[in-house]
Amino acid sequence: DARYFLLVVGVVGDFLQGGLIFGWNSLALVLKQQGFFGPAGAHQEDRLTLVYTVGIFAANFSPVLAGPLLDWLGPRVLAVGGSVLTALGLLLIAISSPGGTDGLAGGTFCLGVGGVAFHMAQFNTSGAFPMARALVTGAYVSGFVGSALLFFLLRAVI
Repeated sequence: DARYFLLVVGVVGDFLQGGLIFGWNSLALVLKQQGFFGPAGAHQEDRLTLVYTVGIFAANFSPVLAGPLLDWLGPRVLAVGGSVLTALGLLLIAISSPGGTDGLAGGTFCLGVGGVAFHMAQFNTSGAFPMARALVTGAYVSGFVGSALLFFLLRAVI
């Protein structure tokens, strides 16, 4: 049944990208160890906090834009667009280096907007499960929140 496929893809997609920005603390520890924004101290903390603030603002403000886009473009386009933004955000973070390219603020912005856009696109699927709408919505939210673990898991592996 296609609706179960959509459900699995949505929950896994939400887990892999939905709320990545909320795992910032684990990523920030790695960035500190690599010497981003200079030696440990108040200046480094201020810069990392600013980068996090950009990403969190994007995640919390983006539903204002993603809602109308969902109505106008539909869930498929919004999900693909969110995935592209998330990939761009991860790429910007990956190419950043201490004293070199600084794509952290742009990367966290893209992670915030892209993750929420993908997440919002999934809610239409709950209509395919009329007897379990709340369960399906809960599964999507769990995937979104669970994605905050990914940076922690990556840090543990690296």
